[in-house]
Amino acid sequence: MAPLVMPLRRRQLPPAVPPPGPLDVAVSLLLHRAFPFNETAQALLQRRLGWPVSMPCTQTEAAAAAGVTQQWVARLEQQLSTLARTVGPPVSLTAAVQLLADGETLSSQEAASTLLQARLATTPIHPASLRWVAEHLFGVPVGFTTMGSGEEQLVVPDALRQPVERLPVVAKAMARRYGIAGLGQLADEVGVPETAAAALLQLHGDFGVEGDDWWRAPDASGGQLPRALARMLAVGPQTLGDLREGLAIVLRYHQHARLPTRHQLTAYLRSQPVYRVEGDVVRAVEPLRPGLTGTDRAMLRAFEQQRVDELPVSALYAALRAAGYGGKGAAHLVQMCPVLRRMGYGRYEVRRLRPARSTKERLG
Repeated sequence: MAPLVMPLRRRQLPPAVPPPGPLDVAVSLLLHRAFPFNETAQALLQRRLGWPVSMPCTQTEAAAAAGVTQQWVARLEQQLSTLARTVGPPVSLTAAVQLLADGETLSSQEAASTLLQARLATTPIHPASLRWVAEHLFGVPVGFTTMGSGEEQLVVPDALRQPVERLPVVAKAMARRYGIAGLGQLADEVGVPETAAAALLQLHGDFGVEGDDWWRAPDASGGQLPRALARMLAVGPQTLGDLREGLAIVLRYHQHARLPTRHQLTAYLRSQPVYRVEGDVVRAVEPLRPGLTGTDRAMLRAFEQQRVDELPVSALYAALRAAGYGGKGAAHLVQMCPVLRRMGYGRYEVRRLRPARSTKERLG
């Protein structure tokens, strides 16, 4: 009788189950499982994926950094993707993607902190890398997108994508109306949190953000505030204090216009190429347009003709009437003119940079 021979068994392969544990651990296990004795391949793919703390790079960039061909990187990536789709996505990956898709607009640091607080990861994970791993490796649909360039990006859920894309358009319109506007006002107009509005504005190079205020830079033409600054600086250099006094006059009756702080005004002026800030003094480096208005020129002409530093309000009314601006609106034109500085009851002088005068000199 022939001896009983047990059939040879094929080597048992690991079961096709998703890697367990937090997200960063699960992806690391997947890399080890795909290339168990090839640390070079693991490091190369980590660079390609940007895993876990940076943005993904192209196959060409990963190949150049490792000194290999792009075709070899593509072959390794295909092997990893095949294994990932065979075993399926980790539970932590699905939960992380859903958490960011259901949340608010976040910066990359805030998104990484959110995943850490939810105990879905043990190390910070860049959202762009997470999105790439979910979509390209595991084929998991992602309900958010990343916006921006460089390592600093924003995570924008698909539900908020339309308001976020509207924000630059709305911001440009508000800048034309007000010059400097508040973040809260912009956030309410678009429907995003203030922190998201500030981060989105900073992604665009033509906006400046300082504290709670923002503006369009460079843009010294439109808006109440830019026009008022251009009118005052068309007369000559001004101090920051004089500019704020003139702005307070112009913006007094504008509900949504904001009088910037001294620090914010300095930041705004530095962002405009037509102005130069030297300590406390601001001057125009080129002719300003539109510059002075017709009423400004009429009142300045009165000072030049009479060759005096101060004029009574009656003389200014007469100058406006002579230029065709008479009538009941003359008083309003004088009171709301940022080019003039009120020196006392019914007396005005031109707002320009000059040494401070004593009370005795002003009274003559």
